[in-house]
Amino acid sequence: ASASASASATITASAGDDSMTGPPPPGGACDAYGYLLAGCYAGGDPTAAAGYTAYCQNYEDYLYTTFGAACGAAFEDFVACINTLQCQDLPSIGMPGYCDAQIAAAQGVCG
Repeated sequence: ASASASASATITASAGDDSMTGPPPPGGACDAYGYLLAGCYAGGDPTAAAGYTAYCQNYEDYLYTTFGAACGAAFEDFVACINTLQCQDLPSIGMPGYCDAQIAAAQGVCG
């Protein structure tokens, strides 16, 4: 498939079963994050996925630059944890069992 064909593919998700269709995320925690959020909240819109991904990458870059590599790595671990959740679990982030350990780790190194 050409790049333009895959970019126009629609990502879909069902909050009930988290079935996803469309191109797989190209790699990296922020790419998967953008794909997940677009599937859960934006009807699979590839433009929304790109926006969520860019926001994540920009924030990760900010953390690396401002607080150092340990903070950036902790944020990436947190995003990787988010990517394991199902759509209906996303509002619970930070509650016990929903990436709370990754949040605490990031808070510990992101001063």
